[in-house]
Amino acid sequence: MGKGERESADKKKPASDGLGGGFLDKLLGLFFGANDPEKEKKRILKDVGNSLKKSRYKFYNLKNEQALPGLAKVFYDIYKIIGSAQAILRNAESSNALKAIILEAQLTKEQLALKESFSEESIREKLKTGIDTQKLAAAVKNDLLSFLAVFDAGVTQKINTMYGIFAIFHAFAMYDYYFVLKKFDSAFPEKNFTYTPKFEAINGEYIVEELKDFIDVIIPLDKSADWDGLFTTLKQYKEVEIVNRAAWKKLMTLMVDLKSSNIFELLIRYIGRDPFFKAEYVLSNERIIDPYVAQVKSQTEAAIRNILQEKRNQKTDQLVKAIFGAKEIIRMKNYAEKINVTFTKKLEGGFLYLDAADYMKTFMIDYVKKDMKSLCDLMVVRGKWVTNLLSQQVADTLQKILATSDSLLKLDEACADDGAFGMKIKKALPRAERDAAALRMLRDAVNDANKRMMSIIIEAAQILIGFGKTLKSLIDDYDAPENQRQLVINWKEVDNATEGTIKQNMTDLYKKIYYFIQLMQVYVKPEGSAE
Repeated sequence: MGKGERESADKKKPASDGLGGGFLDKLLGLFFGANDPEKEKKRILKDVGNSLKKSRYKFYNLKNEQALPGLAKVFYDIYKIIGSAQAILRNAESSNALKAIILEAQLTKEQLALKESFSEESIREKLKTGIDTQKLAAAVKNDLLSFLAVFDAGVTQKINTMYGIFAIFHAFAMYDYYFVLKKFDSAFPEKNFTYTPKFEAINGEYIVEELKDFIDVIIPLDKSADWDGLFTTLKQYKEVEIVNRAAWKKLMTLMVDLKSSNIFELLIRYIGRDPFFKAEYVLSNERIIDPYVAQVKSQTEAAIRNILQEKRNQKTDQLVKAIFGAKEIIRMKNYAEKINVTFTKKLEGGFLYLDAADYMKTFMIDYVKKDMKSLCDLMVVRGKWVTNLLSQQVADTLQKILATSDSLLKLDEACADDGAFGMKIKKALPRAERDAAALRMLRDAVNDANKRMMSIIIEAAQILIGFGKTLKSLIDDYDAPENQRQLVINWKEVDNATEGTIKQNMTDLYKKIYYFIQLMQVYVKPEGSAE
């Protein structure tokens, strides 16, 4: 951690002062004016200097005010052990892969196998078994919930503990030892341990800030922490040992001794002329579970969406081909992509039913206003119905579906610049980025257009479903023996007035309507549905 964090710690631990029981009394005397502040400060610093002289670690020459090669030797010994780890862990704090490795090391084989089943590749493999896409999507979602439930209090504690150990190790390993050593030997090469350093004594002031940073990273080191568990986990990150484990154990023994001696705090107090300096550090409170869980959840849901969308696209392509064949799709003029692109950056989605509207417009022009109208006119005019009520129902159905075709075109006109929706969109669009009211107007206009389009799709589908049932009944009636017909009694006469055969025309139209209803259901079903 950096110097800037030292004073803003949300959880701090002061190190002991190492100057004996009288230190607190002397401080109290200073605050209550028992002595002259400057004289008292000098006296305390003298005590600090005496403690440095008595220390078995000869890191500083008080007379010359120089940091000695012995101090550099400690940094060098540490650097030799963790130098390789620095290169491996350079971007580790921001590495989601490393965080996932640390987290997943705390999971069971069964839990990891369950997590692997969420990959898009795994889901696609299951699709090859012939399982229904919707059932597979539901099963994967249920398995995802089971996996997320794994992270109970016990597992969470294990993960947080291991990541906390890593955070401590990472801070210690990434300390800039080379920068410090370069001060003692200007020729010292970075990460070249075949070089024999020639450390010289230097002015203590040159390294006082570096010593403050170093205290921050060694205070939380705990010899009893699960270092072997961490290093085994980190080995998976780059497939190499992060440190020599035997050397690390010896280093931890040295760190315990250095910390208990308070030698670094004494150096900082004396060199910095700050007798009241106390080391403080921040305990890492980063939690890696939430972003990991969010990533697994989002990736799994994305895989399901991709597969369902792919299934939906396949079905759509098949239906479009079955209905229209090689016919060119007739596009809407204003409820269209060309307008959509002008405000999709400001709104999520924009016009939602562009394809459905285009397919409906084409169907209305190519089949409703031609084939369906011709068939209905023929049946009403030439057919002799058992009751006039049945004939009237066919005529009424034709008028209703033609009315929905008119509604579709009117909606398209309403989205033009001079239309009801279009004028609102045109007015609100330039101001939508900076004006909340304009953004609401734009959103409302687009939403209202989408609701109206959905209403037209549903209304047309319902009318066509009814007409399809009528067609099926007419086909069955045509196939029935002459004395058993219950709808039309002169099929032969109708047939003679038809280009081709009336049955074939009815059957072809019935299939078109059947496929068209299926096509519209693709767009009006809830999001994520493919069947």
